[in-house]
Amino acid sequence: MGWDQVLAQVGVAGAAVAAFAWVARSWITSSFEKGIETHKAQLRREVDVAIERLRLHDPARTEVHKRLFVSSGSELTQKILLVICERQPRR
Repeated sequence: MGWDQVLAQVGVAGAAVAAFAWVARSWITSSFEKGIETHKAQLRREVDVAIERLRLHDPARTEVHKRLFVSSGSELTQKILLVICERQPRR
């Protein structure tokens, strides 16, 4: 067996390993993305239920909480708005 045959076999093996790694990575990424979307949908349902409960309990603060939990992107912004809401006197 010559060096050219050894290099050809190593090249084929390397290509096979690279193809397997790509397929495995794609499958894992797809699984995580599906899990994340499911989790986001569940969180959205929980937030909607919490907003509805708040609306029934304290209608004056409902709009503030909708903005807080639905439209805010950053976690820090949500915490700041939550503290502001909690410190406001109830009407």
